[in-house]
Amino acid sequence: MTSDDRPARWLGPAVLTMEGVLALLVAPAVAVSHRAHAGRSALLVVVLALAFFVSAGLSRRSTIPGWLCQVGLLATGLLSPVMWFLGALFAAAYWGSLRLQDARPYRSAPPPSS
Repeated sequence: MTSDDRPARWLGPAVLTMEGVLALLVAPAVAVSHRAHAGRSALLVVVLALAFFVSAGLSRRSTIPGWLCQVGLLATGLLSPVMWFLGALFAAAYWGSLRLQDARPYRSAPPPSS
C-alpha cells in the first residue's frame, strides 16, 4: 500500500472541510449575538469558512494554510465564546490527522526462521 492509497491522506482535508461547514453554521449565531456589527462579524466568519475550503484543496501542497485557518477559528472565540472549545477541538483533530498522515504504515514482522 503506497502512501497515496492510505485513507489517512484524506483526513486533513476532511477536517478542514468540516471546520468550514462549522464556520458557516456559526455565522448566523454570530450575527445575532453582535447586533451592532452583525454584518461585519458574519462576513468575517463566512470568509473564514471559504478559507477553510480553499486550504482543504491546498492541503496536499502545504499545511500552512490549514494552520492559519486553525488560528482564525480559535480567534472566533472572541465573537462567540463556545468557539474557543470548538476551535481547540478541531485544532486537535487537525493535528491528529496530520500525525496519522505522516505515520508509516504498519508492517508485520517477518516470520521467525526455524
